[in-house]
Amino acid sequence: MLIQACIVLLVVAEGDGKILEFWCSSDARDKIQIHQEYLNNAEATSSTIDKDGWLQTGNIVYFDQDGYLYIVDRIKKMIKYKGFQIALGDLEDVLASHPAILDAAITGIRDEEAGDIPVAFVMMKARS
Repeated sequence: MLIQACIVLLVVAEGDGKILEFWCSSDARDKIQIHQEYLNNAEATSSTIDKDGWLQTGNIVYFDQDGYLYIVDRIKKMIKYKGFQIALGDLEDVLASHPAILDAAITGIRDEEAGDIPVAFVMMKARS
C-alpha cells in the first residue's frame, strides 16, 4: 500500500520503459512529511531529493498485467560500513537462508561514525 497522500512519479530507469524508479513527493497541504534532508549532508540530500522536491527512492519497480506495483531491486546495491564496501544482496541472502525467514530486504542508514549501518526488513514465514 502506498503512503496516503504520497504523490508518485515513476521514472524510466532502463531504456525499454518497463523498468522504473519509484520517486515520491508530498503536497505541501498534506500533513504527511516525506524525507526532507540528510542532517549536515547537503551532498547526500541533493543526490536524493531533486530541486522540485521529489524523493528518489532508488527502488526499481514494475507493474504486472493486473496493475499491481512490485519493488524488485534497488539502484544502490552497496553501502560503506567503517570503510568496507558491503553488498546488501549478500546480507539479504544470509538472512533469507534462515529457515524462519521468508524474505528480507536491507538498506543503509547514515551513521556519523560508521558511514552507513545496514537495517533489515524481514518477513517471517507463517507458523505451521
